[in-house]
Amino acid sequence: MTTFQTNLLNKFKMKKMKTKILVTVLSIIISAGLHTVSAQHEGHGGMGGMSGMSPTTSAKISSFEDFMKVKGNCDLCKKRIETAAVLVPGVQNAEWDKKTKNLKVTYTDVPKRKDVQEAVLKTGHDFEIAQATDEAYNELPECCKYRVKK
Repeated sequence: MTTFQTNLLNKFKMKKMKTKILVTVLSIIISAGLHTVSAQHEGHGGMGGMSGMSPTTSAKISSFEDFMKVKGNCDLCKKRIETAAVLVPGVQNAEWDKKTKNLKVTYTDVPKRKDVQEAVLKTGHDFEIAQATDEAYNELPECCKYRVKK
């Protein structure tokens, strides 16, 4: 093998090695970027959509936060709404804010927004985009009723 061929082969090996290193480094950067996402988004979306959701993690994507508007008035509403949401499989935590009417749900599994909404609707509480049945709403204590009577 000539010196020219040897040099050419070495350059090729160096390029190949640099490419492998570059691919590895980019993979690490992308992976690290995905695993250190920490965002909070207050909003709400459709029944089956994921708008209003944001991944929150420290080491890897292990949970999602979702925000939904739920109608209610008092601490009894808060307890009922949070309990209904947290009983849905895959939900780690639920917090309802009486002032803002925001329900913050933390999922530990695949987000199940529709399941949470259905569970809360069954307790008689409305969402901005969906209304509980009159039967479920009428079961609420008087202090929890928020619909304007016509």
